[in-house]
Amino acid sequence: RIYVNGLEVAERTDPPITILDSDAPLMLGVVNPSATPGNEWYLSGSLDEVSFYNRALSAMEVQALYNAGSLGKCSLSWSPPPSGLVSWWRCEGTADDSGPAGNTGTLSGSYSFISGEVDQGISLASKPAGFSVGDNASLNFGPGADFSIEGWIQPQTANTDYGVEDIVDKMNATDSQLYNLAGYELATVNGQLDFSMVGGTGSPRPGLNAGPDLRDGRWHHVAVSIQRASASGGNLYVDGVLVGTFDPT
Repeated sequence: RIYVNGLEVAERTDPPITILDSDAPLMLGVVNPSATPGNEWYLSGSLDEVSFYNRALSAMEVQALYNAGSLGKCSLSWSPPPSGLVSWWRCEGTADDSGPAGNTGTLSGSYSFISGEVDQGISLASKPAGFSVGDNASLNFGPGADFSIEGWIQPQTANTDYGVEDIVDKMNATDSQLYNLAGYELATVNGQLDFSMVGGTGSPRPGLNAGPDLRDGRWHHVAVSIQRASASGGNLYVDGVLVGTFDPT
């Protein structure tokens, strides 16, 4: 709703986000070119331990993942593997998936494996660089399906379009004019964590970017946890701390 001098002058009701099946590959570190052709939304920096879950992680679980630090997930009392784990790209010299779904990726561009937060990580040094994972049902979240994405990032300042640096992107256009999108995207915007999701009609939402500027040369743990039935079930975390909440219904 929009108000002027205390009076409502406009109102918009968005349709529910019903399904996030985009039929697109999952991109890590780079934008899906079929969804936003011409945009350079690449990650300048490094990734490590990127993981997907088919449930909403709790605040305590996200805090535990951050606190585990360089010891990694397998040091936690509730793993290995963490409950609901779908895919886990450890970035240990390959784009292999250590999770049960087996969504192994294909590397591209100029990259190198470096000392990460947990053993090795991947440094992305060109545009575009990163890896892609083929479309798979385990990475598409249907009506009412909860999910979470978490991992470690070390972003750098880069001259990207609109300040966007993609961490994971599974957006795809559902019409030839590119007006309507389906899928989801976790990124930083001008250094702040951002998450967007859309069900095939209209523009992505919530387009929420929150938290501190992460371009400080340190590794940061980032997470988004989605409980679809709750109007406050979308939660963004940085280094184990809740930095933003949104409506994912």
